[in-house]
Amino acid sequence: MPRKKREPSFDELLSSIEKMSKRQRQQLMTKIIKENGYADNRTKKFINYDLQEHMRKEGFGKVCPNCGSTIIVKAGEQENGIQRLKCTDCGHRFSYFTGTFLEKTKYSWDVWVEFIYQMILNHSLKQTVSALVEEYLCPSLSERTVFNWRMKIPEVAKEVRQPNLIGVVETDEKFIHEGQKGSLHLISPFDKNSTRKARKTAKPSKCGSMGPEFGTILCALDHTGHTI
Repeated sequence: MPRKKREPSFDELLSSIEKMSKRQRQQLMTKIIKENGYADNRTKKFINYDLQEHMRKEGFGKVCPNCGSTIIVKAGEQENGIQRLKCTDCGHRFSYFTGTFLEKTKYSWDVWVEFIYQMILNHSLKQTVSALVEEYLCPSLSERTVFNWRMKIPEVAKEVRQPNLIGVVETDEKFIHEGQKGSLHLISPFDKNSTRKARKTAKPSKCGSMGPEFGTILCALDHTGHTI
């Protein structure tokens, strides 16, 4: 007769948390919050504090977005736990999130990291929403919101400083379909004085991948793994 499996004690559960990965801890937090109902004000404050700590460590909030002064002081907290900052030169009030894609967000740092990870894996909108709803407690998240996020990330990525490539560098180009839906007055590749209609996704390009219906991306990689 098989031996009945023993349930772990509370102390054993606590000690097992130290051995958990960050993703497992997030899943545990999600499970606990689900058992007690969805995020309350305390949870929202915790999320905002987590976001602020990441932003502060990266150097945000040190310069006034209005006048550029670096004499910044704390000016109390909002009800949701967001720290107010004040410029002593011009009196402008702002937060660590002002001017970033995280401004007015209600999701934690881990949610954004997981979202970008889903983008890297090239998962669909439906797959991404499913992962975030089930594992990261985002019950109100919609495919439309995730689509808008996908539009934000590439714009932010443009501002990231590129690494210096060293040693042997390999280069190649990649061609992607140009988003032409709704585009008007596109220039014809055969006659610069005339226009052309936007190509629909289902139709092949008349000019091949080197034509104006495709965007060209130059990729460079060195042997240390740095990529541009």
